[in-house]
Amino acid sequence: MRTLNDYFLIFYVPDISTTSSTGYVVAPDAGKLIKAYVVTDATTTGDAIVTFSVDGGTAITQTLTIAAGAAGVVSSCAPADNNAVLAGSAIKAISDGGSTNAALGCVVLVIRR
Repeated sequence: MRTLNDYFLIFYVPDISTTSSTGYVVAPDAGKLIKAYVVTDATTTGDAIVTFSVDGGTAITQTLTIAAGAAGVVSSCAPADNNAVLAGSAIKAISDGGSTNAALGCVVLVIRR
């Protein structure tokens, strides 16, 4: 259930099938990253793993695995550590490039104030 204290950030990882393909977004308010989603725009084979970090700090332990599949498949994870954000924090998503076929990854983050 969403509360009025949740807000959402949307950004892109240019190609989840390329090692170190990275996307960034800025958090406008402080809070905790409680959920991350990625949806791809193309069919992929092999699994790509996306890792998140805040302000260049220690990576969030919970990674997001994008399983091989058709465009439009949604993957998610619920970060539980290293997930505090401040107003103005830079949040990074980076792919390990474990899949094949170029695919844009649309990332949606849920931040709870």
